[in-house]
Amino acid sequence: MHNTDHLPSYTPSYIPTWVNAEEQTPQSMPPAMPEDAGKEQAAARRKFLRAAGRAAVGITGIGAATLAASHEGVLGASKTLTFGDIPTLGLLALPGLNLKADVKVLNYALALEDLESELYRQCVARLTGGGYTQQGVSIPGLNLSHYLPDVYHIMQFAGVEAAHREFLRGALKLDGLIPGLGIHPKKYQFGVENMSREQILAMLIDVEATGTMAYLGAIPFFRTKIFLTTAAGILGTEARHTAALQAIQNRLLMDKLIADGTPAPPAPLATTNNGIDTPMDPDAVLAKVSPFIVG
Repeated sequence: MHNTDHLPSYTPSYIPTWVNAEEQTPQSMPPAMPEDAGKEQAAARRKFLRAAGRAAVGITGIGAATLAASHEGVLGASKTLTFGDIPTLGLLALPGLNLKADVKVLNYALALEDLESELYRQCVARLTGGGYTQQGVSIPGLNLSHYLPDVYHIMQFAGVEAAHREFLRGALKLDGLIPGLGIHPKKYQFGVENMSREQILAMLIDVEATGTMAYLGAIPFFRTKIFLTTAAGILGTEARHTAALQAIQNRLLMDKLIADGTPAPPAPLATTNNGIDTPMDPDAVLAKVSPFIVG
C-alpha cells in the first residue's frame, strides 16, 4: 500500500462549523437547508420538467415499440464512443421547438454524470472503509478519516454528482410522457482499488476539469434555450469542484510540488487563453472516458 503518512492533516477555514477540528468528529447535525431554498429548488425542477413535457404532448399517442424504433444512436461499451452514438428521438424535432438536439445533449450530459457519480462512489469506498465495484471487484479501504480535507470534500461532491445524475434522469422522463428516453446506466471500471490517496485526488481533478470543458463544449449543440440555464449551472458546479480539489491537492502536496515546480493553478490563469476555460468537443470527451465503460 502506498504510504501517505507524509500528507498533513488540516482543517480548512471553509470546513463546516459543526466539525470539531481537533477531534474530527461531528458535534451536531449540520444545519438543514432553509425552507425557502428547498421550495425554490423544487419549483425550478417542476418548471424545468413542465417545459420539456409540453414539447412532447403531441406525440404521447405513439406506441412504445414505435418510440423505441425511433431512438437515434446507441450507447454501447465495446468501442470508442462518439457523439453520434448518444441517443435522441427524431420525433422531438417539432416545428418551432426542436428538442431532438437538446435531448441528445442531455443524454450526453447524463452519460458523463452517470460515469462521474459511479467514479466518486468507488473513490469514497477506497478512501474510507472499502466496498465493491459494479462487477464485484473488491475495493480495499484505506480507512482514512472522513474529516481529512480531501476525503471530506470528495464525500460531499459524490452526493452532488449523484444529484446531477438523478436530475438529468428526471428531466429526460419528460414528465413521464416518453418512458425510456434517457440512457440506461452503464458499468465502469476505474482501477481505484489499486490507487493511492494522491492518485485518487489527481484522477478526480482531471475528471472534474474534463466535465467543465465537456459542458462548455456541448453548449453549441443546444437548439433551444430551455436547458441552457441548467447546463450552465452544472458547468459552474463542475468548475468549482475542480478548483476546490486542486487547492486541496496543492496544500496536501505542497512540499513535493514546491520541489518539482509551481503548484497547479485552481483555475485558468491570465496567461492561459486569457483566463478562460477551454471547451472540449463531445467526441474528444467520449474518447477519453470510453475506456472506463465495461458493460
